[in-house]
Amino acid sequence: MNLLFKSPRASRGVGDYRDHLGARLPIGLPRPELVVCNAIGQPFQPASFSVMWRAFAAENGFSGITFHTLRHGAATLLLSAGVADTVAMRNMGHADIRILARYQDVVDDLQRDAATRMDALLGHSI
Repeated sequence: MNLLFKSPRASRGVGDYRDHLGARLPIGLPRPELVVCNAIGQPFQPASFSVMWRAFAAENGFSGITFHTLRHGAATLLLSAGVADTVAMRNMGHADIRILARYQDVVDDLQRDAATRMDALLGHSI
């Protein structure tokens, strides 16, 4: 199992969501430990999850956004916030840090921004 540290706010949200799911399950089934699960608290099969996700996204005004796009966005946000590569890799569940290379354009933009800010701080003193 991949244990991730969550902020107190995220932990409360996940706990509330699991309680909500547990209340909807037939009597006798345990409270689900998964954040994304089917109606009986079990993991989705990939194909059925994709169908469910597309319907959910369309109903909530963001059709065309895939679950993979959300993962990519999360990795981009982590890196742009300055989170260390190894921490971002672990949060995303990647086994190899080389996978983060696909986000290199974000890191390059951050480095350019840092250089520009350094120039602004130094002004014309050099």
